[in-house]
Amino acid sequence: MFNAAKKKRPFKAVGAFSKKSASSSTTNNNNSNDGDPIKSSIKGKKSSTPPTTIEINGIEVHFPFRPYDVQRDYMEAVLTALQSSQHALLESPTGTGKTLCLLCSALAWQRQEKGRILGQKDTPQLSQQQPLQPAAAGSQLVQNSNEGAPPNSNKPPIIIYASRTHSQLSQVVGELRNTRYRPRHTVLGSREHMCIHPKVNPTVAKGKHSPDERKSSTEVNNGCSKLAKERKCMLRNNLEEKAGKNSAWHPPSNEPVAAGGEYEQPVLDMEDLVSVGRQHKICPFYHTRSLLKEAELIFVPYNYLFDRDARETTLAEVDFENAILIFDEAHNLEEFASESSSFDLSSSDVAGCVGEVQRALQYLDLNPEMGEGAGMKDNMLTLKSILLKFEQYLADDITQARTGLKLSSEEEASHPGEFIFYVFKQGAGINHANLDLFTGFVKRVSDVIMEFKGNASSSGTPKLDHFLNCLKRAFGSGTELLAMARSKSYRVHVTKVSGAGNNGGGGFAGGRTISYWCFAPALAMRELSFLKVRSILITSGTLAPLPSFSMELGLNFPVQLENNHVIQP
Repeated sequence: MFNAAKKKRPFKAVGAFSKKSASSSTTNNNNSNDGDPIKSSIKGKKSSTPPTTIEINGIEVHFPFRPYDVQRDYMEAVLTALQSSQHALLESPTGTGKTLCLLCSALAWQRQEKGRILGQKDTPQLSQQQPLQPAAAGSQLVQNSNEGAPPNSNKPPIIIYASRTHSQLSQVVGELRNTRYRPRHTVLGSREHMCIHPKVNPTVAKGKHSPDERKSSTEVNNGCSKLAKERKCMLRNNLEEKAGKNSAWHPPSNEPVAAGGEYEQPVLDMEDLVSVGRQHKICPFYHTRSLLKEAELIFVPYNYLFDRDARETTLAEVDFENAILIFDEAHNLEEFASESSSFDLSSSDVAGCVGEVQRALQYLDLNPEMGEGAGMKDNMLTLKSILLKFEQYLADDITQARTGLKLSSEEEASHPGEFIFYVFKQGAGINHANLDLFTGFVKRVSDVIMEFKGNASSSGTPKLDHFLNCLKRAFGSGTELLAMARSKSYRVHVTKVSGAGNNGGGGFAGGRTISYWCFAPALAMRELSFLKVRSILITSGTLAPLPSFSMELGLNFPVQLENNHVIQP
């Protein structure tokens, strides 16, 4: 195991370099690009100290300044994990430049992989910004020698950099701007942060000091989706027109032009992207998604990786096999992973579902052609009946799992995880056998509401969407046996809700909340590892004790680093 304790520096590992070799390989920036066309496309930045090139584990890493020992140790640990296709836990205190070290070492390794895979490291005019093309006929592709890498791939492994919040991602993008690396990249954010349509998201469209009332994320998401589906969003239409036959439009770049005149993608954070969108009258939200297909570095919030729907829709074009997943500021990662697999479903939520189905029935009466014959309305009435029954079940009829006795009006109870299947079966008649049929029809009801012609400002179906998400998290995507096995890591908690209204749908005030709580963050982490990723790198200023943290996440982390909390001069 590659392991460096706080008081055991410097450490040695396979491929490690000595202080002497590091200092001897440190060169001035002016000599670092000789004869290497890939290096020549990496642009230098002004710095108070000269940038350096350091050889670590046989890879030349460009760094904005001469790194401290803790920074060099950190980069060595990153490269060891990537070269050996292993997971890594990396702890380094705040202020030691974790993000900068992580970006420089990971991108240096990716750049070398690009040259190795293409077998054209010394071919002139090879640019990081141009789409990679397969080797010409008769040329020999270098076979992938690293374990876990797919054969015959013409793209280097993608790096997906995740942080907790949008503001943290903007800070990471700022660090990328300070490096000399310019990979093809994209920054993914929510519509709430990136939509600039004046009617859908007036707060962002008109700036932070807009007097308009801020809309909820659900309203923004549904408003944007509706306009895009009807092709009534001029911002998205302009984006597609500017892109033309190309897969993506690129904004003008202020970066110095590389040898050969190739386009160099500017490094823009979310605020910059919003400004570019306003300036060129294009949609920043869909612009960043159009860059996914060719991106080598993707910045995302945590939930884009932990949410299966987000992975299968937003990140559908991303090749996770052999990818590098980086979780920054991960000191609460286990808590986030558990919460991403949990849910709360209240009587009020179910009442809201009833209200949304009722609204769909009204739309269907106004526009009968929207339905699929008389059966559509009959099925909607059946769905409404099921939801009303489920709401009453939560309020009055839910029973103890073992005794079969009803809970009293103020009683709370905790049950094993498998009790959730009993709740859905007894309350709504939903089980594994009819789950797909039920969810498919609920989606059709949502479409009816979104497609209604007279519904220009639809708020969508947030309660039905939440109900479907609860079903997905409970039943999963596998077999019934797999769902039952997963439920062993859960508890079902039933709580009384006091003073809640009926949300305009059902007829019951108060009611109960069913909570399905995951107590094993390893479930979410293992789901990511099943995507056949090459390495998962988890880093923060406070991860110790690493053995217990590793055990909580349920993965093997052969590469572990605990850097000193005091930087030696």
